[in-house]
Amino acid sequence: MRRSWVLWVLVPALAIGQDRVSLNTISRVEVKGGQVEIACSKKPSFTTFTLSEPSRLVIDISEAVFAGVPAELKVGNGTITAIKTAAYGSESASIARVVIGFEKELETNLATTGTTLVVKLPSAAAAPVLVAKVDPTVADAERAKQAAEARAQSEQVAQQAKDDAARKAADAAREKAEAERLASEAKLSAERQAKDEAARKAAEARADAERQAKDKAAAEKLAKDEAARKLALEKAEADRLAKAEAARQAAQAKAEAERQAKEKAEADRLAKAEAARQAAEAQARAEAVARQKAEAELAAAQLRADADRKAAAEAKKKAAEARADAERAAKERLEAEQQAQQEARRQAAEARALAKQQAAEAERAARERAEAERQAKVEAKKAAAEAKAAAERAAVEKVEADKQAKLDAKRRAAEAKAAAEQEAKDRVAAEAAARAEAAKQAAEAKRQAAEAKALARVEARKKVADDEQARREQSAREAEAERARVVSGAPKEVRPVGSPPLAVAAGPVTMDFIGFKPDKGVGKVTIRVSGPVRYGVKEDVDRNVVLVLENTRISLGNNERFLDTSFFDTAVALVRPEPGSGNQVNVLVVLKQAVPYRVSQQGNELTLEFDQPRP
Repeated sequence: MRRSWVLWVLVPALAIGQDRVSLNTISRVEVKGGQVEIACSKKPSFTTFTLSEPSRLVIDISEAVFAGVPAELKVGNGTITAIKTAAYGSESASIARVVIGFEKELETNLATTGTTLVVKLPSAAAAPVLVAKVDPTVADAERAKQAAEARAQSEQVAQQAKDDAARKAADAAREKAEAERLASEAKLSAERQAKDEAARKAAEARADAERQAKDKAAAEKLAKDEAARKLALEKAEADRLAKAEAARQAAQAKAEAERQAKEKAEADRLAKAEAARQAAEAQARAEAVARQKAEAELAAAQLRADADRKAAAEAKKKAAEARADAERAAKERLEAEQQAQQEARRQAAEARALAKQQAAEAERAARERAEAERQAKVEAKKAAAEAKAAAERAAVEKVEADKQAKLDAKRRAAEAKAAAEQEAKDRVAAEAAARAEAAKQAAEAKRQAAEAKALARVEARKKVADDEQARREQSAREAEAERARVVSGAPKEVRPVGSPPLAVAAGPVTMDFIGFKPDKGVGKVTIRVSGPVRYGVKEDVDRNVVLVLENTRISLGNNERFLDTSFFDTAVALVRPEPGSGNQVNVLVVLKQAVPYRVSQQGNELTLEFDQPRP
């Protein structure tokens, strides 16, 4: 008979990333009557699975530690062989494991009472013993005959028992060899898987390191290119701004100089026009004075002529009057001449003053033009100095920008280098952790293989002894029964083949267990109920399978937790039981890919078997 490890997954492994305040303390593990009690400091959260050959029940209590509980408890009560305890995991995520060994495979029922976890065992019923009674009235001859037949029958049964023992011994030897071979294969497979996993992790680590190195080089190149690009852009922008500012200031200075030159030319033109106008006016006034003087002289000459003519005409008549008139005329003439001279002198003085004023105004205009030219030169020089200063400031700002860009590029390069170094350290730490984990897994696989081999040897020896004892007892019972039948003359019993048809329970049933077992790529979902149940199977829109159990409820809240089976090499990714409408339980089986499946029910157990996935 081939033996294999059977793993029943009851609940998914949950991530234990959050901080925990306190751990559940297990202070007592003992056997009381037909059950095993595990006393905790608070209500336990647990998962279970079974192992075969020998039959064992493994209970993992999360976030728990043992206190004063021995590592092994020998029982040997005919049902339980021993109870072993062990704790593993980190300090903040410790898992307490209780392994209960059984004499043979049997069904268990787990329940929590307060803070105590109770494992209930089925009660064993004693097998009836058949006793043959001989009629004392049978004759001695008949008794001798029957005794001879009984002896012959006994010898035949003994010979058959001997042959059966030899065959069983050969089967046991083959089973032992098969167990050792399976243990060796399991060990080799575990070591190979550990090596493959370590090689895979190392390859992944190397690939990650190479990828991160490439990413780092690409990031550094991008950072350098970005810094160079930004530096070139900033430099070009600074040059452009400096050139634009210098051009703007030069254009402004040129426009200001042109404006001032235009204003100077306009002032010169206005000054010249004003001087020409004033000179023309002065010349006109001088001409008017000269004309008035000539008119005065002409009038004086006419007056003299008139006076002479009057004097000549009346010289004789009025010499005295003539002389008086002549004197008066001379006096008047003199006064007129003096007045004309004074007027001429006054007009000449006014003309000289006007010309002097006009010359002063022209000189002032010339000074203003010179001042304007000087101011224009000063403004142009100031604008040139400001343009030069702006250019120098732009150059300084450009130098500062270049310096800051270099500092930023250097800082970014240092940050990228530090990040790369930190990533390298993290990779080294991850590789070391992966190697340590691989070594730990390999050691654990080796230990489990050794333990499996030892358990297989012990089980094989025990099974051989049990089979031999059972054969002896069965042979004795059959011989006694045959003797009784021969003595009583009853016909030989013929037992029917097969089992009676399945009857559905009349009342509601409970779902007491759900588990998953991988077998060479085939996924098996097993559901145990308290009695036969009607069921139906359907598929949802994603071609996932839903098993509907009618007139059923879930007995334990622990059985409502989903089973994460994605890490097994089967088509089943997840199994989730949940209460449905009415008295129904829906078991959803999420598939990685659609595969053929079968549903069967034997007694109180339903099985969904999914073919192995396509490659």
